[in-house]
Amino acid sequence: MLKRIQSIRNLGLVFKNFSWDESAPNFKKINVVYGWNGSGKTTLARFFDMLCGDSDSGTLYDIEDHEGHEINQTALFPYQIRVFNEDYVNKNIDILESRTRSISVFLGEENTSILKQIVKLEEFLVGRTDAPQAVGEAKKLDEVNRQLLQLNKENDNEFTNIARTISAALSQSNTATRNYKRPQAKADFQNLVDQRILSDCELVDKERELNQEVRNKIDLPFEEDRTIADLFNWLSELRDESVALASQTTSSRTISRLVEEPRIGEWVEDGIKLHKEYNSAKCEYCGETISALRIEMLAKHFNDEDRRLKIEIDRVIDDIDKWSNFINNYAISDPNSLYTELYEAASQIEPRLKIAKDDLLSQLEEFKSFLQRKRQTTSEKMSSELEVGYEDFFQVIKESRSLIDEHNEKTENFHKVKERAMEAVKTHFLCSIREVVDERQTTIHELEQDKITLERCIEASERELKMLRASISSDHKAALDLTENLQNFLGREELQFSVNDSKGMETEGNIGYSLLRNGQPAQSLSSGEKTAIAFVYFLVHLEDGHFDKSNGIVVIDDPVSSLDNSSMYQAFAFLKNSIAGCLQSFIFTHNFEFLRLLINWIKNFESKASLFMIKNEIHGNERRALLEGLDPTLIKFETEYQFLFKCFKDLQSTQNNTVQMAYPVPNVARKLWESFLNYHIPNSMTMYRKNELLKGRGFDSQKLDSIYKFTNDQSHITGSGLNPSLVPETLNVIENIFDLMQEIAPEHYKILENAVSAS
Repeated sequence: MLKRIQSIRNLGLVFKNFSWDESAPNFKKINVVYGWNGSGKTTLARFFDMLCGDSDSGTLYDIEDHEGHEINQTALFPYQIRVFNEDYVNKNIDILESRTRSISVFLGEENTSILKQIVKLEEFLVGRTDAPQAVGEAKKLDEVNRQLLQLNKENDNEFTNIARTISAALSQSNTATRNYKRPQAKADFQNLVDQRILSDCELVDKERELNQEVRNKIDLPFEEDRTIADLFNWLSELRDESVALASQTTSSRTISRLVEEPRIGEWVEDGIKLHKEYNSAKCEYCGETISALRIEMLAKHFNDEDRRLKIEIDRVIDDIDKWSNFINNYAISDPNSLYTELYEAASQIEPRLKIAKDDLLSQLEEFKSFLQRKRQTTSEKMSSELEVGYEDFFQVIKESRSLIDEHNEKTENFHKVKERAMEAVKTHFLCSIREVVDERQTTIHELEQDKITLERCIEASERELKMLRASISSDHKAALDLTENLQNFLGREELQFSVNDSKGMETEGNIGYSLLRNGQPAQSLSSGEKTAIAFVYFLVHLEDGHFDKSNGIVVIDDPVSSLDNSSMYQAFAFLKNSIAGCLQSFIFTHNFEFLRLLINWIKNFESKASLFMIKNEIHGNERRALLEGLDPTLIKFETEYQFLFKCFKDLQSTQNNTVQMAYPVPNVARKLWESFLNYHIPNSMTMYRKNELLKGRGFDSQKLDSIYKFTNDQSHITGSGLNPSLVPETLNVIENIFDLMQEIAPEHYKILENAVSAS
């Protein structure tokens, strides 16, 4: 057996200068090599194919076997090798002519163990009559189907009832939603975003909004706004102006009688004005001539300075009268003209307005009285503690205007308000059944997984049972028909092979076949079907007598490429049975699920198996392949996702602003971020759409854009390598990914971190 590949030179891009890693385990009987696409798996598989070739490729190599022999390109390779890879598929399947190369299968004689296997399989499927507790898989499947039917029926009833409730709630909304049915309820339930149950009061409000009719807008005169503003400015200046007038005095020789009796003073002052107006020299009251001395005394008492002050006081008193009249007549809109939900607040404003008006008018009356007193005593200073408290009056006006604005806004957006109310009511009722539906749906999901497992198990067992029965139905069966093998492998019967009588001819034991699909000539093959045919062909021909398995090496590169999961299990079953007895086997794969199957299988004989992985590293400007032992994380964890998380943590700690350390980051970042998004947003949306969805939920747009651009532009790096200018960005992207994972799913992140820390 081969022990190690000491070196390879001049092979492809990543094996130009390969040397064995001394820390890697030696090759053993069974060797599993795991690596991502582009890491060099295909190149290494082709290297094994080349070892028995005749062409001089210019590749140099040095291989050591377990006997200590050195093997290189200068001598014939001492072992037989069979290699399954993409080249093998292309050589053995001729799609254009709708046929494959000839296949002949030879089986050993039947033995008694087959019958025991049949009995065991039948008991496994249908149970045992003598042991009622040993329920067969078929009965288990029947019970699962019964439970699924019951739970789905309960869910349907739940959605039917809630749809009726919603339809009744929306019956007055004059919308098409009045005919709300179960399918709509199911669809809306799946799309719930705002999962909020309304309080009783909120529900009543929303239902009232649905039943409302649109009302007219309330338009306020433009002049009223200006008048209110003028009133506010006047009131804010009234006290200061009144105090200023009260503090003024006039210089005059007063007549004590007129000062002591203000009413007589006013009477005399008005009389002087009338005498001047009518140019009278006699007193209009007594008819006597007014003496020059009396006129002089009155002129000194009522001088120009006194008149000017009184004019100013009269002006303020007139303003008080004018604004008092405005305040007294001011009224708010009728509460009945507003929407129902605004009526209560509006009706409470009216009594508050009356109180505020009365209070303000009372204060203005006090100011008026104060100024009137000042008018009568202009020769003396007066002081006052009066204040103007107008805040309550304007607050009431502000609240009234706010209600009117709210009313008008609702009128302008009436249909939108109604739609929002409708959505809120639907969401409320749908959320009311969320807990019971989610609990039931969880059970349904678990049962569906059980059903899939049971169906696959039953199908595989029935196929195996069919094969076993067929094998003992003939005492001289020497070959298994290709069609039967392919159908067993794929799990469906649509493909058949028929002997090509016109074109088929025997060549080195091979016979040509025509490929039929459902009885008609097949026009094309899917990649999975092509791989399946080639793989069955390959495995069967390991027994063709031309290959000595005891001295032969089998190399298989990605046998499950393009296959679905059910075929992957079949491939594994064919594989492990077919390589039994081989001197040595090498199995390459990039599929993590297939890797897990292989790991679990070889646990039974760990001493005879080695696990490897191919990585890439940078030396200078050159990318090189590195073959080392499989990371223990991949063995411990059941998902590649956990391994990716660990790799990314390791990359974070090793970044040193060099291309060598930054090189693996883009591919690992892309795979980890895609895995995380697929976990967090499990739907068929593209990565871009999922990133945009996270932005809409309020997560950091700059970080999300940075991650998307970096992983999208820099992953799947070719031979040109990583742009050195992007090296500093790698650490930022690593930190951004970890930050967002922790922010979006903190518990999930903590579990991953704990799992990796414990590994």
